Amino acid sequence: WNRSQPFVRYAIGDVGYFESEPCPCGRGLPTWRVVGGREKDLLATPTGFIYMSTDMMSAPRWRGKIAGIRFYQENRDEVLVQIARGPVFRDRDLEDLYADLNEYLGGLLRISFEFVEDIELTPGGKYRSVVSKVPIDV
Repeated sequence: WNRSQPFVRYAIGDVGYFESEPCPCGRGLPTWRVVGGREKDLLATPTGFIYMSTDMMSAPRWRGKIAGIRFYQENRDEVLVQIARGPVFRDRDLEDLYADLNEYLGGLLRISFEFVEDIELTPGGKYRSVVSKVPIDV
């Protein structure tokens, strides 16, 4: 603990907001609350709603059907979903996946699909479930 310099734990690109209550340390400085992910890990919609990629594919029903998935967004009104099929993926699963995603996204984005062999890792070896070129206004 260092009273001469506030402890800051965030990275450039983190998405969050300032809390209305001051820091409990007694200095009176605002507290920054990170709400999740990096700006580039979020999907934006025309209405301003923001969706977190980690919530999208958590349903157990997709285990084994999808080996990898990436949401690619260049425009605020649409998203391209790249899918690496799992061993038990069937063509009819695409309709169910569309319905699930459309419901999750509130019907606010046009959804298109592209099948790929693998979801490529970043040059640093990390998996990114969202690649967004859309600026997030928080």
